[in-house]
Amino acid sequence: MTETLGDPGPERHDAVLHELEHRLQIHLGRVDQIGHDVLSIPLLREPGPTLVAAPRHPTSGAARPADAAPERQADRAPAGPDGPRRSPTLSVMSVIPAISTVEPGGVLRYRGHDVGELVRTRPYGEVWTLLVDGTLHGQPLPPAESFPLPVRTGDHRVDLQAALAALAPVWGFLPITDVDGVRLRSDLARACSMAYSFLAQSARSADLPSIGRREIVGAGGLAERFLMTWRGEVSEGDARALNACWVALAEHGLATSTRAARLIAGTGADAAACLSGAVAASSGPIGGGATARSLGLIEAAEHRGDARAAVRAAFEAGTLFGFGNSGYTGADPRVTALRRVATDLGVRRLEVATAVAEAARAEYADRDLPVPVDRGDQVMFWSALLFDHARVPARMFTAMFACARLAGWSAHVAQVHEHRTAPGPGMIGT
Repeated sequence: MTETLGDPGPERHDAVLHELEHRLQIHLGRVDQIGHDVLSIPLLREPGPTLVAAPRHPTSGAARPADAAPERQADRAPAGPDGPRRSPTLSVMSVIPAISTVEPGGVLRYRGHDVGELVRTRPYGEVWTLLVDGTLHGQPLPPAESFPLPVRTGDHRVDLQAALAALAPVWGFLPITDVDGVRLRSDLARACSMAYSFLAQSARSADLPSIGRREIVGAGGLAERFLMTWRGEVSEGDARALNACWVALAEHGLATSTRAARLIAGTGADAAACLSGAVAASSGPIGGGATARSLGLIEAAEHRGDARAAVRAAFEAGTLFGFGNSGYTGADPRVTALRRVATDLGVRRLEVATAVAEAARAEYADRDLPVPVDRGDQVMFWSALLFDHARVPARMFTAMFACARLAGWSAHVAQVHEHRTAPGPGMIGT
């Protein structure tokens, strides 16, 4: 049955359009949060991404710069007697600036900056500022405050997730609907800084004395402070490996964990709750857990002395993590950058990892499966290699991935806050 709409007044007209928009969002499977905050970029899966298309100019078709000002709905909607009219389709596909984009040719950018270049040259703290504030030269992440790890379970990811959630009642974090952008940015920055401290404390033996705050703050950037809190010393090579991995993993569009952060933010939850929930969403073996399983494959190949046999066994057991079509038309630019860092650092297992990557590609071909355009090795595989080089145990990898993605999650939570709208008819957040 088709409903016939008469000539409703302005208020009724808006209400009907609001409801139609909501139904269309559900139909398209693109509901991102309560309201109209639906991005015009595809949903992504962890860990293998789908390409994120850059927003197009409505008339020329040219790609809009990633850091361009958001295009106002009023600029696109046709004018009526009382001003611009709202269009259900345009509102559903309203242009909100993409935090990360993939350009033709496979160049991944964070806010317009080439990620390959960022991986090689920028520390993670600057990239956090880029993603959240839109500039590499904004206010840096503050050193972590004195806050002992509230729970120690033996699982680093669980410790991180629980500790983040505990920040809200202790520090008085309010629902993001009750704070302005400046306060939200402060809450996110404080929580992210504490996340690295919590993970470092979780990794440090409970039998060892904690490191003094003066030594931690004086260690340098975020990676150096993390290592000092954990080990009481800093290795330049380890810090570079961690920065490279964290930058490469910092953001990748609407991946599963990022959608979780946005959906939680859409309910108005506080900043720490948004981040803690995203940590949970990243914990599975096809999420952040893929890094640990990728290292297991490298170790198996090293033990066997036969990369092809190790790959075949993993394939048959359904445990070949870190491989498959990356979604790029060529090599994943993050993989290219991480391989270069691994070469520069003289990573011990680089030769074995390269042999495993080549064996996986050959295995795809022998099984008549679609062979990826690139070698098929993904960013999780090469991050595992560099985490291992930095002497990070595999049991920490999932939490390390979560810490890396904090920058992207924070940027998305801030974006939800900026573009939030009041729930309309039939749009209840619980």
